[in-house]
Amino acid sequence: MTEEGASGAAYWADRASAGSLAAFDNTPLGERYNRGLFRAKAGALASALRSEDLPPAHQRRCLDADIGHGWLLERWRREGVGLIAGLDAVPQVAERARRLVPAARLRVADLADWEPDAGESYDLVCALDVLFYLKDDTAFEHALSSLARAVAPGGLLVVADTFAPGTRDSLTGRSRPWASYTRVLKAAGLTPRRRRAFFVLANRPTPPGGSEPVQLRMMWNLAHARSPLARPLEAAFVLALYGLDAL
Repeated sequence: MTEEGASGAAYWADRASAGSLAAFDNTPLGERYNRGLFRAKAGALASALRSEDLPPAHQRRCLDADIGHGWLLERWRREGVGLIAGLDAVPQVAERARRLVPAARLRVADLADWEPDAGESYDLVCALDVLFYLKDDTAFEHALSSLARAVAPGGLLVVADTFAPGTRDSLTGRSRPWASYTRVLKAAGLTPRRRRAFFVLANRPTPPGGSEPVQLRMMWNLAHARSPLARPLEAAFVLALYGLDAL
């Protein structure tokens, strides 16, 4: 997903060609770390939705905005969700998702200019760690407003981001404060309800002008070390990191 045209699409197509979880998140930290990251995302999402009054799975309509690795579509398939939909700006990503979940309704579309079709609505819309990549504020507001309009009456929009204290740019995206989200959501007719942390230690944002947190530097060193001891140490570190986060 990008407002930067073909160069951005080529960047994501190249990452998608790897087919690994690491290609779609913290690539430098390795596959073990990212497997833990996605398990934590899945667990946090399931926990957050447990108390919500959604239709039964077989009647539920769900949209994943920016499919990425496709883990959320696969999870919905296993849960027996009645209508699974997804969109992604990269054709290779959509095609891979089509192979994973053949019954899903998938389209190639960029959130920067995507609009839901007339009458298109979902009980659950998820945009997990994707709006960060829209650096242009107009594109960000359009994307968030479009996602809000795709939510059926009584439905939910789940958004995950870093929610920095203030706007902060990086090489790949822009972190925005929670207030930037609430303003757009309220204008679109949604009521922001609840925030909860997906991660504390495992993916803490880098402070402005600071270095990576020590635990992420250690993870990088283990992922790239050539020593035969690095792999078991990496596995133990991942277990410890996500175990502490789960608490």
